Formats: sequence, C-alpha cells, structure tokens
Amino acid sequence: MRRQMLGASQLFRLPGSWAGSTRWMTMTAAVPSTLEEQLANAPWLQLLQVPSAGRGLFAATDIEQGMLLIEEAPLLAAPSPHAMDCTCHHCLRPLASSSGSTSGSKGTSSLRFCSPSCGAAARQAWAVAAERCSFGALQQACRERAEKFPLMAAQLACIQVQRHLGLGSSSSSSNSSGANPLAAATAAVAEAEGPAMGDPVTQLRHLCFANMPDVPQPWTELHQLLLQGLRPLSAGFKPGGDVSSSSSSSGSGSESVSPEWLEQQFGIEWYCDTLARLHLNSFRVDTMPVHLDPSDPSALLKAAMAHLSDAGSASHRTGSAAYLLASMLNHSCEPCLDVTFPGNNAVASFSAARDIARGEELTICYLDGGQGLAARQAALSWGYGFTCRCPRCVEEGGAEAGSSHQ
Repeated sequence: MRRQMLGASQLFRLPGSWAGSTRWMTMTAAVPSTLEEQLANAPWLQLLQVPSAGRGLFAATDIEQGMLLIEEAPLLAAPSPHAMDCTCHHCLRPLASSSGSTSGSKGTSSLRFCSPSCGAAARQAWAVAAERCSFGALQQACRERAEKFPLMAAQLACIQVQRHLGLGSSSSSSNSSGANPLAAATAAVAEAEGPAMGDPVTQLRHLCFANMPDVPQPWTELHQLLLQGLRPLSAGFKPGGDVSSSSSSSGSGSESVSPEWLEQQFGIEWYCDTLARLHLNSFRVDTMPVHLDPSDPSALLKAAMAHLSDAGSASHRTGSAAYLLASMLNHSCEPCLDVTFPGNNAVASFSAARDIARGEELTICYLDGGQGLAARQAALSWGYGFTCRCPRCVEEGGAEAGSSHQ
C-alpha cells in the first residue's frame, strides 16, 4: 500500500514448520503473538519490501486455490456505533434480541457479550476499566457523525489503563514483572490453540499510518469526549508515592489513576497517532444476522441487501477490527485472496481465491471491487492516499484511453 511505514527497512522470512491446516476457533482461544511469531508459523508467507508501497506479503511457495493462508484474531475490535446493543463487544458476533449478557453494575457503560467466555476474556483485557468509564456521549457523537475509530481508541485506552492498574488479573505481579496480561488472560479462558492475535499496546505502533499535518477539528472534539469518558477512572484518586495511581484499603476495584496521568497518556498526540493507524489498517467486519441461516445460499445476499438498505443499515451487525499480520496485505482491484469471517465474529480468514505462484504478492481489495475505474481510483486516493496501478486498473485505463481516441 502506498503509505508511510515504520520499521520497514528489514526484509525477512522466518522459518517454521508447515502447519498443514488451521481450524477456526473463537476469539477467546486466540494466541497472543508477535509478527515474527506469526510468520514463523506460516512458512508459506514472506514479508518483503515493496517499492513505493512499504511492506507486503508474498507467496513463499506455490499455493493452490482455496488454501487458508491466514487466520487471525484482531488487535482491536469494536461494534459499529449503530450496533452497540446487538453485537458482542468483544468478538463482534451478532446477538439475538433476547440473548447476550450485559456487564456489571459499576459505572455507566453497558457492555454486551455473546457468551460467558467472551465476557471473561473481555474483563481480563479491557472491560473492567470500561465498566467504570462513561462513553455514552462519545458513542452518541460517533452515531451522529458516522465515526467508528474513536470507539476502538477508547477500547485501547481501557486496555492500557487496565494493565497499568493490574485490573482483571488474579494479581498485579504480572503487570510489574513486565509480563503480558493479555496473554495470561486469553490463556486462562482458552481450551485449545486458536488463531493468532497481536498485542495492541505494543504492536499497533508498528503499523503504517496516515500523515496528518494538522489535527482535524472533528478529531479534537471526539478526543475531548473520549477524555470525558475516561475521567471516572480518576474518581477517588488520592495522591501518594505513585503520582499516576492510588488504591484504597477496600480492595480490588478501588484503584484509580490521576487526572494528570490520563491527560498525559491519552493526549491529542496519542489520539491522532492511534486514529491515523486505525484509518489505514482496519477492516469492516460484516457478520450474518442471527435470523439468517448460514447454510442458506441466499443468506449472504439477504445480509448484503440489509446492509445496503437504509432501513437495515442501523440494525445490521457490523463492526471494525484491526489485525497485525493481515495489515501487511496490500491492495489490488483484482485480489488473489478472499477475506471471510467464517465464525460469524471478528476472527478473519484469508484464503487463496485462485492458484498463486511462488513469489507473487498476496493482495486483498480495500473497497467494493464492483465499482468502475474512476470510482475505485477516487476512493483509494481519498481513503488511502495512492493511485492503484494493479493489472485491472492498467487494463481498464488503457481501454478507456483507447475508446476516447476513437
């Protein structure tokens, strides 16, 4: 992708054993891993530099059509602002109107989960802090402005606060020793090895980002609403030896952070840096509404019609998710990979749409590939800052140029 990259100078392919096949698991069974670890477990992939496009994934061997190449749980995932009440806030699985567990009693947040295991995984990672926050105004503003990334930024902030205070874990010792609480959290609820996932706190910063010379005014306004939603985390703060946090003698759950710490950690620079990466690396997750049968061949068409219709758009179960390894995939208007969500949640699968030759770049389509050339080029230029020169665009551009000279 034509976008500014961080740490893209090194070319590497890590060895690993061929896994043979991968089976879908839930997000609660995701295995935290680094980019290097994911590549080591997928020897059919190479991460290489692409001239003027940063990094890209390539086929390290001949690949047959239909082969599952990547299965990954997200770094971050958040429901669409219009689907907060009908989507699991952890895995993005759609909820039946009468199902789904609502989180606790603390704070003003209303978190919904599809299962006890999803609720437990969320509480281990971010939901304990989120329950104490008040993001209602931010959620309403996102609904009115059709914004989604501020909600993902809010989740990231809760992850950071929860790790800082040692919330959600059996003890705070892992936090002080430098261990990854998210890894311990997912291991605690996982019954079997599942898809890999990155760590948003340490690894989101390694993804490409959009250059923003000036802070857009809407970002400033939504950032203030995010800070407002985080302020309950400083309630009852009593300055002591640690200027960033304090706790009372009443036990777990009473930990607080100072208002100054919140401002320092989640200032406008942090917010812009986070959104600049989410804008370029997030996927739209379209799940199947629970009343549709996935085995029905017409179900996907019905879901698409519900998504496109004005009446159905607000209730369609959608969300956004950012991934670590999948963020290395560049765009083509004629991609060689299909992207699906077979578990009807945010675990993404990337399979070969056709036979792929060794050395060929692996690509996905960032937009609706059914659009015409001009519409695709305009959307890619506006959303991602590059002009697509994939074979399809070159061919269609040549055909248009030829017809204009006739």
